Amino acid sequence: MPTGAGPLTPPCRAAMLLAMQPVVVRCRRMLARSTDALRVLVALLALGLACAQGAHANGWEHWGIPLDVLLNLLADEDPGYRIRAARSLGVRAEKSALEPMLALLRRPEEPAAVKEALLVALGGIGGPLAREALIANLTRESRDELRAAAARALGKAGVGSADAQRALMKATGAGEPLLMRAAAVEALGNFPSDTVVQRLSEIARSASSDTLQARAIQALGATRNRAATRTLLRLLETARSDRRRALVIDAMARVADPAARPALLELIETAQHPGLKVRATVALASLSGNAAAPALVPLLAHPIATIRYVATEALTERGDARAAPALRELYRRETRVAKQLRADALAGRPGDYLAAQSLRLAALRALIELDAPGSAPVFADALREPLAARESAVALRVNEGLHELRRSALVGLGYARSAPALDSLLTSGFLDSDDFRLRATAVRALGIGGWSAAAPAVAARLVDEVAEVRWTAALVLGRLRSRAALTGLRAALGDPHPEVRRQSALALGFLADEGALAKLRSLVRNDADREVRMAAQASVNLLDRSGEPATTTE
Repeated sequence: MPTGAGPLTPPCRAAMLLAMQPVVVRCRRMLARSTDALRVLVALLALGLACAQGAHANGWEHWGIPLDVLLNLLADEDPGYRIRAARSLGVRAEKSALEPMLALLRRPEEPAAVKEALLVALGGIGGPLAREALIANLTRESRDELRAAAARALGKAGVGSADAQRALMKATGAGEPLLMRAAAVEALGNFPSDTVVQRLSEIARSASSDTLQARAIQALGATRNRAATRTLLRLLETARSDRRRALVIDAMARVADPAARPALLELIETAQHPGLKVRATVALASLSGNAAAPALVPLLAHPIATIRYVATEALTERGDARAAPALRELYRRETRVAKQLRADALAGRPGDYLAAQSLRLAALRALIELDAPGSAPVFADALREPLAARESAVALRVNEGLHELRRSALVGLGYARSAPALDSLLTSGFLDSDDFRLRATAVRALGIGGWSAAAPAVAARLVDEVAEVRWTAALVLGRLRSRAALTGLRAALGDPHPEVRRQSALALGFLADEGALAKLRSLVRNDADREVRMAAQASVNLLDRSGEPATTTE
């Protein structure tokens, strides 16, 4: 996992890229280099076996907010700020927040959205008090959506607790609503006991709901308990669709029981659907237990592009840094291929080129997760490839792929958190790119890296022509803890875009800028946007030492 100075969380697999493309676009980029591989891709697309990830935040910004600010925001009058504070405290697993969060949870008048955020946060914080509160909400709360949130959180916080396991097992009962049962089944995947496997097996075999059966199959895999293999083998034999078989195969890969080897070998030979052959091949490589990563690594050189892609995804999921050198080699190999095929792509034959681009992107995403510090040269290399002249629709597609590659590389440099990575971000020219998305990503990467020395470069983007870049700069400056940007942030309080004003107001509070009190009070009284008024109020409450109340005007 990426490590480095400062209490920044490593990025989760789904949060790696600032923007991922939909399934169809991603699959189009995964075009294979042979007729068989192309059929695999089409089959995967038709089945929906390849899943897309939405755009997510990277998690780093939760750590840049001072703890006292977050604790104060738990008591803010605006529920939106209480939700944001709870989320950040949960990500940080902040034990000191337990008591005020539990007090909020006990308030009958607290909105459901706030309570849901608190329950999720308790799952991240964990400990006996959090478990007790989650069990109480699971068993006594009247609203199904909150009980479901408590169940999912208990799946994280209750591992090893017999009481938590019993409460979740009870919540899978036939008398419970589907929403509740599905959440409890998902949560039980974190409990590797034989009792849990037996209950999940019953649900996977007999539930009348396809959704619940699918959740149970996934949860059986998540337990990684080999007692699940017998049920999974039976489900593989009786599955009525390739989609269900794919779920079972993926669960087998997670359990990694050698007893599944004969069934997987037979499937590779006899399956009519090529997508299942790919899944079974990867699952077979996973049966090596602790040697799963070395067993999967040879698949990175498989002649079928789709298998290389699925192997990359599997290695990323396993989080084994031993795969990083092979993934760096995969990136370099696919880069050489892409350069050789670029002319063909621009001449109207982009399939093979886009396949290589897709694999490069997957390799970068894996390296950010597995070994960002050791992969900084790869990230820097990904920034150097020139764009194509915008002379055709194909050229635009090629450039869009390169933009995604660059955005991933910029994020990777942020997580590398090294002096060369900082130098690449500051000197590569992406802070001044013609594409505002790249400018915003470069600014965000400087925040991920936590480099206070980069504050002047970030502050220069407070006057960017695109609002998204401006508010990203304001957000980052509030987390870099550098007071060198105070003048720019004060000026940004008058920005025409409300999100820029809001982020600037929060940043000035985080930076304890008492010199901004007058402007912040003015925003509290006069700003047309409620969110801006509330942000200014939160910072005034933090900064005001005179005791003079500053109330928002609605």
